[in-house]
Amino acid sequence: MRAIRETWGADSGTNVTKTETFYRDAVTYRYHLRVHPIPPDGIYQEWDHNAHVVTRYFNSIKPEGIAVDGIPDDLGNISSIGDTAAFFDVPDPTFVVPLAVLNWQQVSGAGDAGSLVYVNETKGHQSAENPAAFLFYNDDKCFDDGTGDDPVPRPFPGEAGSDPRVLSGYAQAAGKPYADVTCDEKQGAWGATGLHVLFTGDTDNAFQSKPVTEGDIQEWQFAVPTGAPVAVGEAYANTVRVPLVATVTPPVYVRIDLP
Repeated sequence: MRAIRETWGADSGTNVTKTETFYRDAVTYRYHLRVHPIPPDGIYQEWDHNAHVVTRYFNSIKPEGIAVDGIPDDLGNISSIGDTAAFFDVPDPTFVVPLAVLNWQQVSGAGDAGSLVYVNETKGHQSAENPAAFLFYNDDKCFDDGTGDDPVPRPFPGEAGSDPRVLSGYAQAAGKPYADVTCDEKQGAWGATGLHVLFTGDTDNAFQSKPVTEGDIQEWQFAVPTGAPVAVGEAYANTVRVPLVATVTPPVYVRIDLP
């Protein structure tokens, strides 16, 4: 173990804590989710990778991998309702296992750039109060999540994509009217990988001394050297599914009488 960092008030939740533990080859992100009900779509924890850097995505259903190219593959991502921009995510069982716990996802860079493997687990029994957690994936260069710096810096991060300052920033960066700016000239989701947690009730235990319904979820992130984009996630998932258990064996003493 190299370092531990904890944040109170993580992810805009007053009573949410996030504990990051740094090991030599992995980082764990443990969330104690204490929030009010969040309808209709819950909360997301995601890693949005840089365009054209991460090139292939893998999971247990797609061990052969799919190209990270900014073109949607997961049919569960809904980006609009009629003509109104919106975003909802539902599990697509043809694309990913519709359960996050002890399942894995992986993204790989081109050539020998290496891979990142993500594995999720629950830590506290109280998480069973709100068990709906799904693996999240979104590869859509036209979906601007309000963050990021690649392929272009996001103007006014955190503001809505319809904000006039955001539109003006994109137009200025591209040197053309906003109506002519293409998805490749704006922020997008490039192999965004993570966790989608649906809350069905109130998990904010406020300042009670004992957690009752809070979600207690941990994500592992393994940095894996790979000579080429290839699925390696299952082996790393097994280290989380069946972790090493420390045991203590009493020493055995043998008396030898010398002549």
